[in-house]
Amino acid sequence: MVPARSLHLLQTADLRLRLRERLAGTAPGQGGEPWLAGLPPELTASFRHLMPQTPRTAAVLVPIVDHGSELSVLLTQRAADLKRHPGQISFPGGRIEAQDADALAAALRETREEIGLAPEWMEVLGFLPDHLIVSGYRV
Repeated sequence: MVPARSLHLLQTADLRLRLRERLAGTAPGQGGEPWLAGLPPELTASFRHLMPQTPRTAAVLVPIVDHGSELSVLLTQRAADLKRHPGQISFPGGRIEAQDADALAAALRETREEIGLAPEWMEVLGFLPDHLIVSGYRV
């Protein structure tokens, strides 16, 4: 019989491996037409007309924090007095600016600005498909 703590460590190691395998070789913007966030991909086309023709581009980081014995996802809560998306729970990130080389650069810049996490403390595993957000962004 495997002790519970050992089993937990094995499951965490397996999850790390599965994340690396699943995201290996992915790139920003790959996967064709973006999904409308909150809907399965097969329903996106039915609601695409509700979105702006040219949504603003943004990028976020989905920080998976490795605690050794477990993994967690880091979320932020936006300040209540912000003009856009006040009080929302979110991933660190934001609009892609002209000075950003690409979506990854924007996500890393925004993460550093919002939570102080420097790129040298991160390992980028890969990219998820683009999503359209009802506020008019393509993330």
